[in-house]
Order: sequence, then C-alpha cells, then structure tokens
Amino acid sequence: MNTLERRTFVAALRAAKRDAYCRTVGGFVIVRMSDGSIDWFPAGQPPHRGGEPDRRATILGKWRWNHKRWSRIA
Repeated sequence: MNTLERRTFVAALRAAKRDAYCRTVGGFVIVRMSDGSIDWFPAGQPPHRGGEPDRRATILGKWRWNHKRWSRIA
C-alpha cells in the first residue's frame, strides 16, 4: 500500500468510526474497489457503486463495535 492509499485508508477508517449507523449495525468493512479506490461500507451491505455490486472488490479490513470501542476482526 503506497502513501496515498494509506492516507485514503486512514481517512475512510476515521469516517466510518464516526458514523452512527456503523455503530448501530455493529460494524463496517473497508474495501479496495475494482477501480482502485478505497471506500467503506456498514456491516451487511455489499460493496457497491451506484447500486450495482462490485464483485471484484478486495476487503482490506473489518471492524466491529462492542458497545465500548472498535476492534479489528479481520
């Protein structure tokens, strides 16, 4: 992961951790989309762009909320 990808990853991680919906559903996943961009999705939602699923997206990490803090699970 190069420096720009790392910065994008950290920005996505911070945004997802602040999102109340991610806490409500209990987690989120950060993925690298097939076009190379990095994005995050709440638990239970498949990676998608404009409603169309991205079947070639690569999971970079998963986090869950344990009612006190975030913990990485994969």
